[in-house]
Amino acid sequence: MRLAISARLQLAILGVAALAVALVAGASRWNLERAFLGYLDQLAVQQFELVLPRLEQAYAAHGDWRFLLDERRLWFKVLSFDTALDATGGLSRL
Repeated sequence: MRLAISARLQLAILGVAALAVALVAGASRWNLERAFLGYLDQLAVQQFELVLPRLEQAYAAHGDWRFLLDERRLWFKVLSFDTALDATGGLSRL
């Protein structure tokens, strides 16, 4: 069975449209992985750099990490930005 010229033209246009959608989806995914995920990685590094001095201070005050083993809340306080470490490595509210 032969298709009429209009049916072949419609199939060709449909194929081109499907190819365009696939290319746009692929380009969007590539751009997301390259740009946005890179931004998130950079943001995580910046946040770690803010917390690093607090971790160093707590480790220096205690000599190891054992003081955090059974103190889950203390771990979150060390990592939070609204508390400050006192001279002994303990936490005090700002």
